[in-house]
Amino acid sequence: SVQRWLTTAPGAPTTHWYQLRCVLSQPLYVMAGQEITGQLHLVAHNAQSYTMHLTMT
Repeated sequence: SVQRWLTTAPGAPTTHWYQLRCVLSQPLYVMAGQEITGQLHLVAHNAQSYTMHLTMT
């Protein structure tokens, strides 16, 4: 599969992407160097809002 990187970093070209903050119901403890993988599925709604489905392992 092809990986694509999108950024909203300061100094990066402006995009139509915005930053999201995900508040987890349970803490996810990780150690330095540990890798987290996941999937994010966004469903857009008319009022510029989204339903978000996030899974992480």
